[in-house]
Amino acid sequence: MANTTKPRMMWKRNPSMGGLASIGEGQRGSTLSAGGVSYASTSYSEGRHGNAVGWYWSAPSNDEFGIAWKNTAVEGLVLDTEAEAKAAARAYIMSHFK
Repeated sequence: MANTTKPRMMWKRNPSMGGLASIGEGQRGSTLSAGGVSYASTSYSEGRHGNAVGWYWSAPSNDEFGIAWKNTAVEGLVLDTEAEAKAAARAYIMSHFK
């Protein structure tokens, strides 16, 4: 049975790379977390590895809350903005809390 307590989740921008690695760094994504647990993350693809250019989101499985693993890059679902990816990820996560 899924836990129904809604944690207070916040988006936090992923840290930037340092030194020479920052030269080729693309757009940074964000992570949705609460209480030290990461629920979802966004990432940007510049078209490498066969992915279309745009924003993707993913969520790891979480048995405590009944959340199934999901990765929109695998599904081929690309979004135009990070705001759209954040909204879709949050909606997916919150749908597991009653």
